[in-house]
Amino acid sequence: MAGFNPNILYLHCAHQCDVYLPHEVKKSVVFKQVSTDKSVTLLLNELRPNVIVLDVAQSDMNIACIVDDIHDFDSSVPLVILYHRVAHDAIFETEHADYIDTLYIPALLPNQFAHCLNRAMRSQALRHQNAYYQSALEQANTELKEYIRLLERDQKAGKQIQAKLLPKAPIQYGHYHVDHKVIPSLYLSGDFIDYGFINQRFVAFYLCDVSGHGAASAFVTVWLKQRVRRYFYKEAYFLTDATFEKDVVDLLNRLNTEFLNTGLGSHITGFMGVIDTHTGKMHYIVAGHLPLPILVVDGQAQYLEGKGKPVGIFEQPNWQVYQMALPVGKPFSLIAFSDGVLEILPPENLIEKERYLLSLMSTSPTTISNITQLLQLEGIASLPDDIAILKMDSEISP
Repeated sequence: MAGFNPNILYLHCAHQCDVYLPHEVKKSVVFKQVSTDKSVTLLLNELRPNVIVLDVAQSDMNIACIVDDIHDFDSSVPLVILYHRVAHDAIFETEHADYIDTLYIPALLPNQFAHCLNRAMRSQALRHQNAYYQSALEQANTELKEYIRLLERDQKAGKQIQAKLLPKAPIQYGHYHVDHKVIPSLYLSGDFIDYGFINQRFVAFYLCDVSGHGAASAFVTVWLKQRVRRYFYKEAYFLTDATFEKDVVDLLNRLNTEFLNTGLGSHITGFMGVIDTHTGKMHYIVAGHLPLPILVVDGQAQYLEGKGKPVGIFEQPNWQVYQMALPVGKPFSLIAFSDGVLEILPPENLIEKERYLLSLMSTSPTTISNITQLLQLEGIASLPDDIAILKMDSEISP
């Protein structure tokens, strides 16, 4: 077996009797004469054999002590004892008899000694191989643990950076109170939320969900935030209500074209909107996103209408801009979730899940904390998907 070199120690008492040794193993045999137990111990430590042959020719030899010494040296080393007289019954009285092959020379069959040695060498070769594999496995486990440690360190650092990219929460924009929460299934999240107050009039916001999980999706959210911010500053979106509808579509089209050009192979679903705090009018786009946003007024919850294609799949998605007048003269809540929330709801099919979520929101939860309690998120040790929650409340009508 590759990597294993047999090292056979042949111990004899008065004469070297190698007539029984197979010719092919003689080159691997070291012959040593022993007279005392001490000399056996010295030889074992010096030569470090992996197979031992003990040729018992003298009846006064302390066989049991020698076997004990060999066992103490290494109990896994095969021991073959050759004895010449039936009177050597002490061989069988040793407590280590189960680990010994004994051969009675006068009754030795042809090739019996060769078979015995070959079996012992195969056993040691297998032990050598197992030790090699165990060492390699331990080394691989050590390297894997170090890799995981470094990966966790990087992931935790990435999580802190991603958290810093999220907008301040909660925050007040005029009479609108905005809050959010992103709960990753791993260290990093493919869900992202951002919002801002433009010209002290327009509340622009989006909730997105990048396909996939972990670092790759998280990097896309960093890219998305940078591009959206850049377009807002460069193109001066939503400066007047005259470009209100056009700006929403133009922004999303630019993002779609750029995302397709990256060739990342992923896509983004999301809900993007702009609220004119002076008029209470909201324009929004649904980009392949479920569940739809929920509007809660007077304890009545309903999904907003809307449909559209994801970002990063179609060259001409042709998104429709939806318009609605938000409630006047009464407080309301606008709540949006990423699709990870559907994974943790009890019902089995999508329609029932959406009904269940709507019923929960009908209780008019006042804070993000109330929503997470309703969803029982604290009791879930490992989420199957990221969950993002965006909540906007108006307590005073425009």
